[in-house]
Amino acid sequence: MSAINHLIPTKKIACLMAQYNHHQPDSAYHPVAQPNPRAVLIRALLPVFALMAATVVAIPIASSTPSSAQLAPLIETLETTPAAQPVHIPLTIANRLDINRTAEPVSTGVPLARGQATDTGSLWVENSTTGDAVPAQFTVLSRWNGPADDTSLDIKWVLVDLQADVNAKATANFVLRSGSTSDNPPPSTPVTVSDTSDHFDVDTGPLRFRIAKDSFGSLFDGIWIDDNADGTHETTVAEPGSGHGIVITRTDGTTYRSNDDTASPQNVEVETAGPLHTVIKLTGRHTTNTDNGLCVRNGASCGRDQFNYLD
Repeated sequence: MSAINHLIPTKKIACLMAQYNHHQPDSAYHPVAQPNPRAVLIRALLPVFALMAATVVAIPIASSTPSSAQLAPLIETLETTPAAQPVHIPLTIANRLDINRTAEPVSTGVPLARGQATDTGSLWVENSTTGDAVPAQFTVLSRWNGPADDTSLDIKWVLVDLQADVNAKATANFVLRSGSTSDNPPPSTPVTVSDTSDHFDVDTGPLRFRIAKDSFGSLFDGIWIDDNADGTHETTVAEPGSGHGIVITRTDGTTYRSNDDTASPQNVEVETAGPLHTVIKLTGRHTTNTDNGLCVRNGASCGRDQFNYLD
């Protein structure tokens, strides 16, 4: 209303009406030609109504169409949003025993934030004491918003395998980091797996063992050791077919042996394949007198003359 009062003050409107009424003749002498007083007032106020309409329409149009200057702070904020930080996660390995541990295999799961890594090839492990990269193996356990085998998605959990020297009752510190693929050095004696039609042959360097695909008669279908580190496994620990298989003993003393069964394993597969750590998984059933399922995982680490039962 401030714009209206500025153009035609209220007092002036009243004056116009008074002047109009003063000049009007008596209706008894001019009964036909008398104009309508309301029409005269409306004609006088038409410019005011036009200005009001223009003002009301202009306000919402201007407010609903922000200028580029108004959008600038928002665009700047979007463009300068920081990306995910590189991976830098401390890893502490504790030795609670009274003996030193040398090249001890270590496995641990590590969570990653969104956007930090989609490929394990960018990950590596640093020795916090020396600053050097150490051989490490990485296995994707899960990804953000999808299956673990979808390489287009960010890694959510990764399994880290490495070997550490830890003194008795002490700790060793490492850092999981991200960088180029050249930052992760290979081990000096990586684990190798040979796949034939009837068995898997696993070689860690000082140890070689064989696992048959067609029988549970022996858990290992041969074990050999390289005693003098000449690359030849000259010492036989177990001959092929000499084992007694997998044995289950019930609380009442009943014994079930896998080599008593004629059925082949349901499945023998390389579950984890890597230069530092390899796992062979066997699944099947004992079928003698009862129906007992079994699942065995044999783990082998590079440079080690021993294997681990994981199940």
